[in-house]
Amino acid sequence: MFLFVVAVATFVTAVHGQGIETIKTPTRRRTNASPTHKNDREQRFLSVSKDTAITVVSQNGSMLQKLPNEWKNNKDVVIAAVRNNGSALQFASDAMKADNDVVAAAVTNNPSAIQYALSLSKDTALAVVTQNGSMLQQLPNEWKNDKDVVTAAVTRSEEHTSEL
Repeated sequence: MFLFVVAVATFVTAVHGQGIETIKTPTRRRTNASPTHKNDREQRFLSVSKDTAITVVSQNGSMLQKLPNEWKNNKDVVIAAVRNNGSALQFASDAMKADNDVVAAAVTNNPSAIQYALSLSKDTALAVVTQNGSMLQQLPNEWKNDKDVVTAAVTRSEEHTSEL
């Protein structure tokens, strides 16, 4: 819960004075609230300008999950989020999870973000295994059988082993 409060505080701090509309839910004391209920003091963000959305996710990519759906499907906003935190790809729309530019930005930041991608170009697959050869295991079968991708993964793994 502390992490959530910090994330909301970060969001509010980032957008203070930048034209954001919010609604505060009534404050009530809950005892033994189930984990599925959100804090009653949570603010729900109804509308945010594109510039504000980019500012927020550039500082904390995971805040993409709190933004309205229109921004989860906006390439500029999603790329800003995944450049900060590749794993933010999981909060993007399916269209963005299938976009090669978005996926490439996400896996450049964090190769394990590959698990959230819905499609993957050869160039992106090569970039992933060039960063971390063991990520070959996470790639779709079409790339596990591609000579260039496998060679890049093995080469990277050999380089890493020789550095140790």
